[in-house]
Amino acid sequence: MANSTEMKRLLTSLLLAILVTLPIKAEKWALLVGINDYPNDISPLRYCVADVEAFRQALINVAGFKEDKIFLMTDQMRGQMEPTNINVVMRLDILASQIKADDTFVFYFSGHGIAREDQSFLLAANSVTTTANTLELSAIPLDRVSKILSTVKAQQLLTVIDACRNNPEASRSGQDNLLSDNFTRGFKIRRSSSNSGTPSVSATLYACNVGERAYEWAEKGHGVFSYYLLEGLNGEAVNSQGEVTVTTLAEYTQGKVVKWAEEFRGKKQTPWLSLQGGSKLVLATLSQPVDLTQVSTAESETWQVVKDSQDITDFEAFLAKFPDGDYAL
Repeated sequence: MANSTEMKRLLTSLLLAILVTLPIKAEKWALLVGINDYPNDISPLRYCVADVEAFRQALINVAGFKEDKIFLMTDQMRGQMEPTNINVVMRLDILASQIKADDTFVFYFSGHGIAREDQSFLLAANSVTTTANTLELSAIPLDRVSKILSTVKAQQLLTVIDACRNNPEASRSGQDNLLSDNFTRGFKIRRSSSNSGTPSVSATLYACNVGERAYEWAEKGHGVFSYYLLEGLNGEAVNSQGEVTVTTLAEYTQGKVVKWAEEFRGKKQTPWLSLQGGSKLVLATLSQPVDLTQVSTAESETWQVVKDSQDITDFEAFLAKFPDGDYAL
């Protein structure tokens, strides 16, 4: 009996030793906030909820995120997942305490943003902008968000800000809400190196540049930035190693959005990336590496056939077949 008990103790100790030495699998986390309908005199938006919902699916289907590690907050939700100022800050705080050094974290905000004097805010589902005091008490200070994100231990951190569309004041909703230099200055993430031995990387992707606004695309039911961001994540921004990195994603999205804004609005919308850290940020790895020099699509092959045609019906047929393709804009 004594030998049997001693053997059990030895086996238990050996099992514990093995478990301790096993590497912990890195997790992928996300907090996605989308707000269409605002209270009081704040003008509504149309596609913010659709944008973050579609991004959630892409993270699951393409980037390998687990459903229970993605936290979605929209104005259609109630309780702790309603995107009030307190709930968003609380959820960020909780995630910052849970995320480990080898993990990846994505924070995506789609809604109104506003800058008042030297302070910048993301407008929550309960924000009141009537006075400076009500704004400060009910909105999400951008510097508070950056302070929390600066404490996140994740090896990879991506923040997506899509917060400059029409003016949030209902009486001026027809006016552009341009991204201001004060707004971007209010968002600075300063993180120390990861304890995992791999340099941490932080990236912030803005839907437009300073002095510009972000446009919506009614025909697609998305913001223009979000539509092409999703295309890129779904594989259009893949590199030769089969990876979708934040750099290739930003380059793809920027090229498409700039072209769209010039063509359809005669304006500028230039998504831009702020990147810090000593390594690339990989969002997704496709199952097979792609030789980009060998990629040939049905659209490009068809274009080679019709591009020199003198018959306009050939071009009409081409556009009918590929209405959203690279040659359609």
